[in-house]
Amino acid sequence: MDSPSHPSRTRPHRRAWPRWGRRPAFALVGGLVVLFLAASAAPSPLYPLWASQWGASQGALTAVFAVYALALLAALLVFGRASDVVGRRPVLLVATALELVSLLVFLAASDVPLLLLARAVQGVATGLAVGTAGAALLDLAPPGRPARGALVNSAAPTFGLGLGALGSGTVVELSAGPARIVFGALAALVALALVALVALPETSGTGPGPQRRAALLRSLRPSAAVPVASRRRFTSAVPVFVATWALGALQLSLGPSVAREVLRVEHPLAGAALVASFSVAGGTAALLGARAGSRALELGGALALAAGSLVSAAGLVTASLPAYAAGTAVAGAGFGAAFAGALRAVAATAAADRRGGLLTSVYVVSYLAFSLPALAAGELSGRLGLLPVVVAYTAAVVVLAAVAAVVAGRAPAPARAAVSTSATCSPVQTP
Repeated sequence: MDSPSHPSRTRPHRRAWPRWGRRPAFALVGGLVVLFLAASAAPSPLYPLWASQWGASQGALTAVFAVYALALLAALLVFGRASDVVGRRPVLLVATALELVSLLVFLAASDVPLLLLARAVQGVATGLAVGTAGAALLDLAPPGRPARGALVNSAAPTFGLGLGALGSGTVVELSAGPARIVFGALAALVALALVALVALPETSGTGPGPQRRAALLRSLRPSAAVPVASRRRFTSAVPVFVATWALGALQLSLGPSVAREVLRVEHPLAGAALVASFSVAGGTAALLGARAGSRALELGGALALAAGSLVSAAGLVTASLPAYAAGTAVAGAGFGAAFAGALRAVAATAAADRRGGLLTSVYVVSYLAFSLPALAAGELSGRLGLLPVVVAYTAAVVVLAAVAAVVAGRAPAPARAAVSTSATCSPVQTP
């Protein structure tokens, strides 16, 4: 660990706590994003198991999925700008402590109400973490490589979702008590992260005392703040955010049921692998597109999202597992590329002290698309049948992705100067 780089900012009579250097801190926050998103995806392979054990309906389990996203949205709207005022570290510490509580509730869960409670707490924790961690990654990006923060912001969530689903599915396949192993292991990792975060260097925050308290109270008014300089580019990216996360919600909420009931995939690990292929392809596409222009990445990703969704829908209609698997992977790659391009372009427009609010707005839009369509699909599948609902949902995503491609092609050109300025002018601070 590095000692504080600005010792004059600490009080003379207090010994400064040692802090991680810039690179380890960047890696820690990136790993934290992966861990949070892995934990959010871990319940997905367990839904069919819980349904058979407790006799829960598809609608009830979709509600368990959706309550997470709705709680996340509430936390984003209320606390999304808090880290711009009180600093990144305190918000991440609270978020990680709440995540640990949610995993302990999962360990104790024996019915749907406890699952709802666990997912609600997990949603609040993730809502506190995602915008704050995203802003911290932009702050801590290596000097001279400012785009690295936006790259990790876009790739880490998709890799986390894939790893969580695949890891949980593997445990379901091999163990008689999968929930205890999955959530016990995640709880141990989160506890370690909580300890490591104590030494995270601070990169944000308003002045001390009454000034900070007043600013914090103002920031807690529910809102999604898009800076004036970011509004045009943010608006043009909304179709991409909606199309990508709506399809991700379908994969995580109904993907395991589709694999089992429509494609007759009996093994939980195989079903989890299908879900994971979507997310891992997304993370891989985001990494491979690191050197591509944001507009090209956004446009190409939207087209791949539409094409892959069409192929996967055809695979469902014909009950062809290879076609569905191939389409899912292509759509996942489109997810990662389109979201990475849009996020990079939007993040480039924000000054350092506006990143928390801007990233919050991105995730508000994304998680609205992640929760409401999936909740409706879960309710309708019980009345109309799983296959027609999933095919109709996928068709809607295809249309939206086509719209996103058109909008991305006409989006404002990225401001390269804004990228270098906003991402490099924020030195790591220590209290």
